[in-house]
Amino acid sequence: MPEGSYCYVGSNGEDITIKRGYVVIDAGAWIGDFSAYASKKGAHVYAFEPSPTNIKLLEKTVQYNAGNGGVITIVPYGLGDKEECLDFLEIDEDDNSAGSTFSKSAGEPNTKLNITTIDRWVEKNSVKKVDFIKADIEGYERNMLLGATKTLKELE
Repeated sequence: MPEGSYCYVGSNGEDITIKRGYVVIDAGAWIGDFSAYASKKGAHVYAFEPSPTNIKLLEKTVQYNAGNGGVITIVPYGLGDKEECLDFLEIDEDDNSAGSTFSKSAGEPNTKLNITTIDRWVEKNSVKKVDFIKADIEGYERNMLLGATKTLKELE
């Protein structure tokens, strides 16, 4: 049974793998490593990344992976349970985007990030299906799921 960072095929027929034609949300795309992986599988990836520093690197990943079988679309938003603008601390050591947090305990916020919900974004962009969601969003995953309840219930 193959299993890896981004896939799982179980003994009872579970198949959690990315396939050609899938619509994938990469929440917290960072520099686009997962986006590139999913695109190579033939998916249309919506790479949600609110950090301006990370978007610069993500744009390079999109360029390097053009024509690899899928499509990567950068969406300059974070995902949560409501539309808002949040204070964010981005720790940038030599342009390597060393870390980031919504926590004020690590220091004073130095940027503001636009947040939307999956439900609102899917509706606004007339997305007909979402097949796979990967989320690595600095502890905001539960908020993202709360903002995706309609999408998770209704879209196939």
